[in-house]
Amino acid sequence: MYEKKITLKKNSGFLAGAAFLAATAYLYIQNNSIGVTTKYISVTNLPKALEGMKIAHVSDIHLPVRESRMNAIVRSVLKERPDFIFLTGDLVETSEHIENSGLETLMKRLAIIAPSYAVPGNHEYEPFASIQEWKEILERAGVHVLVNQSAEAEYGGESFVIAGLDDNTEYKTGRIAGLDPGEKRLIFLLTHRPNHWDTLCESDAQPKPDAVFCGHAHGGLWRVPGIGGLASPQQGLFPKYSEGVHLFEDADKRISLIVSRGLGNTGLTFRVNNRPEIISAVFNAL
Repeated sequence: MYEKKITLKKNSGFLAGAAFLAATAYLYIQNNSIGVTTKYISVTNLPKALEGMKIAHVSDIHLPVRESRMNAIVRSVLKERPDFIFLTGDLVETSEHIENSGLETLMKRLAIIAPSYAVPGNHEYEPFASIQEWKEILERAGVHVLVNQSAEAEYGGESFVIAGLDDNTEYKTGRIAGLDPGEKRLIFLLTHRPNHWDTLCESDAQPKPDAVFCGHAHGGLWRVPGIGGLASPQQGLFPKYSEGVHLFEDADKRISLIVSRGLGNTGLTFRVNNRPEIISAVFNAL
């Protein structure tokens, strides 16, 4: 009997140790292994020249990170061979000591892969109210920064518009410099937070974008099967827009909201059932 008790204790200890190692490995993968999620986005009246255009959507890196992590991000983007790269904020954890965050190095490496466009997130403004240094670093690295601004881009001989909103800013007619209310070309809108989505769709703001790229929600941190994300900033518990593609049918076009789960964590938070991701968005005609 005594020997049996010892055996049971040994078995229990072995099982507990194995369970601990399995949980540790699972959490490591969930928080460090980058996945690439391919999304096929249908656009109303998309010009034939723009069909097949691929966007690498990178968000919420929260630099600084290990060099191996930075290399993994670059490799993942490079493997997709994107035509453009969209960066939707929270590239750094804080703007303090930003010169030592690795931001310029990473941005240079991404900008070499494809034309890159960025908007700020809330962490770019912490702890300061100005993002001027962040903007200068990105522009020096070759990234186009769009803060309530727009830019014209071209693919396959066809021009289109990339617009960018400042953090926590609603989309309104006239808000973005250079964006004509009567614009008829394809419009991509970059913004950090998805919580203004309903306002954008329900308002009479013109012109309506064809696709909106954002992050911020970190996939809801812990994803519950059959339910979705557990919590995110501004949206609270069980957020409606924590990842994936959400559609809105406007009077004359379909609008797609593309929400990235992001690549990093902030503070002491960690992910469960919610791997870091880069979105590869491929566009076709509706």
